[in-house]
Amino acid sequence: MRAALLVAVLAGLPGIPAGAEARRADLAILRDDYVAQGRAFTPETRRAAFDYLASLETRASGMSDAEFLIAVATTTALADNGHDSWHPGDGAWLPKRAPMRFFWFPDALVVARASPEQRDLAGARVTAIDGHSIDELFGRLRPLSGGTDEYRRWNLTLFLERAELLHALGLAASPDRMTLSLVLRDGTATTRGIEMLPHESTPHGVAPGRLLSAPPYDGEKQFGWTGVPATAEEPLYLQDPDRQFRIVDLPAIGASYLQFRSHYSTEAEPIEDFIRAARAQLADTRPENLIVDLRFDGGGNIDPTVDFFNGLAAAVPGRIYLIVSRLTFSAGIVAAALVEQSAADRVTFVGEPVGDRLRFWSEAKAVCLPESKYCIQVTNGLWDLVAGC
Repeated sequence: MRAALLVAVLAGLPGIPAGAEARRADLAILRDDYVAQGRAFTPETRRAAFDYLASLETRASGMSDAEFLIAVATTTALADNGHDSWHPGDGAWLPKRAPMRFFWFPDALVVARASPEQRDLAGARVTAIDGHSIDELFGRLRPLSGGTDEYRRWNLTLFLERAELLHALGLAASPDRMTLSLVLRDGTATTRGIEMLPHESTPHGVAPGRLLSAPPYDGEKQFGWTGVPATAEEPLYLQDPDRQFRIVDLPAIGASYLQFRSHYSTEAEPIEDFIRAARAQLADTRPENLIVDLRFDGGGNIDPTVDFFNGLAAAVPGRIYLIVSRLTFSAGIVAAALVEQSAADRVTFVGEPVGDRLRFWSEAKAVCLPESKYCIQVTNGLWDLVAGC
């Protein structure tokens, strides 16, 4: 299974607003190749999407780039399925972005990374943008993403970090800057005007969970961006932040700690190699208990790991503590279900609700719009982790 995971920062080139016919051509593809074909739509939501696109055709010539991007996001959100999403292809327009990255906790929006000029804001809590509270902003942005509210809170940061999109939605006074109300790490309340930056002068995107580790990632180093200053010792789950898979022995508590941050192989970390090594280590150390940390597992390909997660219960005689969060998505959710179903009487869930419903559509193929270059994920594979599918 492939997760339709939209990273929060993507490179794009400024575009020239398209003419009416080009806009209408993209809208027709969105209607015929996405809304008409997507399996996640119900009859009611499909009709709503058809009606919405028809309303856009009458004003296609007057739509700005920002308005068209919002229209694409709104259309995919009408499927109300986390995997139904969009991403900018090569040459797609994206507006300038803020010189910082946000992370949306259950109870706060926090500046997780910042440019050198805004370094003192790293770790600050954002209480309002251009006078709009965070709760108000979420309510106004909610129609731009489908899925659960947990998923929306990390998916919608793309809009919060771009004044031109907020301006097009009537939530920012200027397309080029925003005013943040903040509470700094020392408790001081302040207000800061923030100018937007072109994409070529900002780091590339990264998976949401990586934002919480203190060391800069590769894309940040050349720009001098930093995260929240590290404590004396980073907690275990944030250590080795650029590794996708880890297993750590914890003999003091008679346990092993197993972490998956994705279900993707990379050249440096083939997932099959890690699975072989993890099996061997568990067989050698024979821990009493197991901690399985999937809180940052945004998904990928579940096929190579099905047998591994099915067999984890047999590797330990004691408890299995399964850590999940709203960033647990797609294949990460399936992995959690495999562990739970293999030893339900010994599994304790820790954390918060996962990032999708337990019945969802995935297995997406991309349909790309030739004029705007936005690509839409059309889902056609059903997963039902409650009734079984």
